[in-house]
Amino acid sequence: MGKQVGASAKFLNKLHGLRSAKAWYSFLDEKLSEQEFTLPELYALYKEFNDWASQDIEQDLEQAIKASIMLMNKEVTEPTKIVQLKAKE
Repeated sequence: MGKQVGASAKFLNKLHGLRSAKAWYSFLDEKLSEQEFTLPELYALYKEFNDWASQDIEQDLEQAIKASIMLMNKEVTEPTKIVQLKAKE
């Protein structure tokens, strides 16, 4: 899958879900094309998709975990002391 530069692609990449979304779209396009479907059929396809795109889903998950670790390393989770100035009465 080639590089995506649109606003949606940037948003999904920031959420660490671009690979999964592209794989899901390709999978649905291949399986459904332009035909109508029911919700139970879509659920069945999603179960099949999880096996079909497990590598893409795993890569997105690894990317999300790495980003979380980077945030923790930046000490974002550390409490901060807020100093309040006394108001003049």
